[in-house]
Amino acid sequence: QVERGSVNWLPEGGMAIAQSALVASTGPAEKLITAIGDSNALTVEAWVRQGRVLTYQNAIGRIVTLSRQPEQRNFTLGLTERRKYAFTLRTGNTGNDGASGKFLEGGDAQENQLVHLVYTRDSAGNATLYVNGQAVRSDRLEGNLKTVWENTFRLALGNELLGADRTWRGTYHLVAVYGRALSPDEVSQNFAARF
Repeated sequence: QVERGSVNWLPEGGMAIAQSALVASTGPAEKLITAIGDSNALTVEAWVRQGRVLTYQNAIGRIVTLSRQPEQRNFTLGLTERRKYAFTLRTGNTGNDGASGKFLEGGDAQENQLVHLVYTRDSAGNATLYVNGQAVRSDRLEGNLKTVWENTFRLALGNELLGADRTWRGTYHLVAVYGRALSPDEVSQNFAARF
């Protein structure tokens, strides 16, 4: 559901955001939150074409977010003010926005660039951010997801739900969220297949 702004649906498939817009689930993403909580693992995958890069001081433009507002999120995949792709995850060892955890950041965003972004975190806490099939940052991010994830949060593309404009501009070709961590081979396979 497009909540604010406007998007363009492309005839070849995809959704383009050229101005501030928000596309969000109509209600809480309860099935997704439950599946990830039960497995204590996840993968977030996106094929996107980077649009005009907007910068926010000490903030992230939202590509995909499962959140309520800037300081309350389960996860966010986005673009930093340094033009790097980044992932923030809430666990039992982080604050409400995941900011006190290990923020994974990497890759250089180029306007009009088609990019494959994947974040994986297994049940043991091993987290990796991939850009175009290559691991650009890995770390351990321990903690339980099930006990701390909010089950009222909604899934959104292109912006934050409440409280601040965190627009990401570009084109979406695929967005997927899994209740398990894809293996490096699976990430490579998905990159090779393109969208």
